[in-house]
Amino acid sequence: MYKLIRKTILIFFCLSVLAFAGTIDILKNSFSLILPDTSKMQTKQLAYEVSHHELLRESQNDTLLSRYTIREQHTEFNYVARNLSLFASWSRNVYRMDDLFETDYTKLTSQPISHRIDLKAQTHIKNWLIQPGINYTFSRTQDTLFITDFPYSDVSAINSYFFDLLPATIGDTIPYNNSLNAFHVEMLASKSRQDQSLFFYLKYAKTIDRLTEMHKNTSTHNKLNGPRESLLQFNYSSIKAMAGWQVNAHYLFWGGFNYHFSPLDWSHTVFPDEPDTLEIVKLADAKTNSFHAQLGYKALSLPLGFQTTLSAGHLTNITGASTPVLGYVLRILPISHQADLVTSSSYLLTHIHLDYPLKTGFSTFLPRLDVIAARFWTDISLEALLQFGLEDIDFQEHYIHAATIASIGCEAKIALNRDLFLIFEADQLIPYVKMISPVPPTPTPSDIKRYGGLSVSAGVTMSW
Repeated sequence: MYKLIRKTILIFFCLSVLAFAGTIDILKNSFSLILPDTSKMQTKQLAYEVSHHELLRESQNDTLLSRYTIREQHTEFNYVARNLSLFASWSRNVYRMDDLFETDYTKLTSQPISHRIDLKAQTHIKNWLIQPGINYTFSRTQDTLFITDFPYSDVSAINSYFFDLLPATIGDTIPYNNSLNAFHVEMLASKSRQDQSLFFYLKYAKTIDRLTEMHKNTSTHNKLNGPRESLLQFNYSSIKAMAGWQVNAHYLFWGGFNYHFSPLDWSHTVFPDEPDTLEIVKLADAKTNSFHAQLGYKALSLPLGFQTTLSAGHLTNITGASTPVLGYVLRILPISHQADLVTSSSYLLTHIHLDYPLKTGFSTFLPRLDVIAARFWTDISLEALLQFGLEDIDFQEHYIHAATIASIGCEAKIALNRDLFLIFEADQLIPYVKMISPVPPTPTPSDIKRYGGLSVSAGVTMSW
């Protein structure tokens, strides 16, 4: 069960980073810890960079068990002409996460690839700096999930009314197509006077993910036998707003909020014939809402860079799921099982960022440290209605987790001449997560070694 839960978390984690790259950047984007930057578009520049992100690696006795990585190519161009700056970038991410589906029962070989395009413009209108931007990310994946075995239970009723019916219901191969489209539009406005400035930032993001799977039902029941197809649709919408005030040349304060809404629908779209009146058409339905608020402070006149934020948020999820009709009892009573999951989670998070630039000639070295400390309070309620004498599940629990994540890194900008630079970056995450309540059981000793959280990149940039 632990392995299943861990792999499920990793699947959702990889889906959540499909539009991002970089381990600490993933966390900053997830919790809205990044302050919009206008200085990047002030100079003419052309840059190319390749990155490797080691999310997680597991090994045992010097044998690699599983590995999850992201490899990225990134190209960006910035052009400045009088009162107008134009910025464009393209990124290509290759996700290696085959092992997420390598279980005792399933096998899949897939490497999703996503492309991201960013366009921004910057200009001045009277005393205001205006910076609109758009972003588009897309990914297309087509592959087949192979089912190598099916589980069984020591309870004969569970086998009779569930596990024994799975091979005929879903078969041993499930071809699928996944299409992801994500875009966001943003607007940043800033006004400066002497050593004071105001800025306002607004962003709207929309993600549409459609997963279509096909399989064949080989049941002996004519009502069930034949090809089947289902469609899983995930829509993600978010609104982010921020406002900041630079009091003087020394201090900058800001605040903001995020609202997310994510409905999910999974339904049958193709049946062998007209669906039976008792057939299950909707397999899953979920709604997720979350709200996040943030306060931040940045020191502007210290010899080192210092920035801190305090964030709080709340998330709710209501999910209902059902199996299709697996078979019939006495040829008239349909066999199907349902479950309802309700999750509510709140968190309080603080983030501290430090960096200290070291300059020699035209070269710059920037060691940096990020520390994120958070506490999560989560309530989970699960009700499973299993038919025909199988045990019903009524599970409720309140969890408290504490997490501390440190990231140690350095960026080196080495000058070949005053306009051409080599760029090297490296960051290492050091996470520590502890369950405070309920008291976790004593962990079983294991010789499996886990490592991850490393990001390295190299590139070249030219300015003129």
